[in-house]
Amino acid sequence: MLFPIENEIRQVKNLSGIWKFRKEERLRQGFDETWYAQPLTDFIEMPVPASYNDITTDKSLRDHVGWVWYEREFAIPRDWCNQRMVLRFGSVTHHAVVYVNGKEVTAHKGGFLPFEVELNGYVTVGSNRLTVAVSNILDHTCIPFGIIKDADPAYFPA
Repeated sequence: MLFPIENEIRQVKNLSGIWKFRKEERLRQGFDETWYAQPLTDFIEMPVPASYNDITTDKSLRDHVGWVWYEREFAIPRDWCNQRMVLRFGSVTHHAVVYVNGKEVTAHKGGFLPFEVELNGYVTVGSNRLTVAVSNILDHTCIPFGIIKDADPAYFPA
């Protein structure tokens, strides 16, 4: 999958920067409480792209294994209405569920691979909310980044 390049026909909007970020305190808390349905609360700011485990000095965040949530607002220009709009991720390790304006648009598994989804029908002209649930839980269905060792399940929830 080639990286999109802006030219006289294609416009590119880069969503890198500071996003809202929230870590789940219990497994699947964000899904159970439908965090994607409204703007995130009780968040911290997190740069994207980056590895959240390496950003802060908070041990509970550095050692977190499970789901985290990212969110940001973005604007769609009026002149994009009649064009195909695609959201592209360079990679999300290891699982991602992507929501736009509270609606699920795609899910992806494969931490080192780019993926994309067409946004037509999910976005409106003006402000839109992008929410991404991300899980770094590594299991035997993921592309591993090293050796997988079975460990105490209390530290690595399913």
